[in-house]
Amino acid sequence: MLQFSPFDAVEAKLNNRGYRSEERSGRSFFHRRVASAFEKHQVDEKLRGRGVEPAGKEADGQLLAASYLSPIRNAVKQVD
Repeated sequence: MLQFSPFDAVEAKLNNRGYRSEERSGRSFFHRRVASAFEKHQVDEKLRGRGVEPAGKEADGQLLAASYLSPIRNAVKQVD
């Protein structure tokens, strides 16, 4: 999921189907560069609205994707 996109709705649907989700804290992946200054402004505002400061790579115009794992509930005791 792109970091400015909330995962809540996806997580709720997965939870209803027997999965549990967890964010891989500190792990993000390059998605693409922003297409324009306008898009960069929009992304920065969405990130700030979610409580994420767009410092580092996002400040340089990169869109990053957050990493989530959603194993079947009770199938895995701990995910490292």
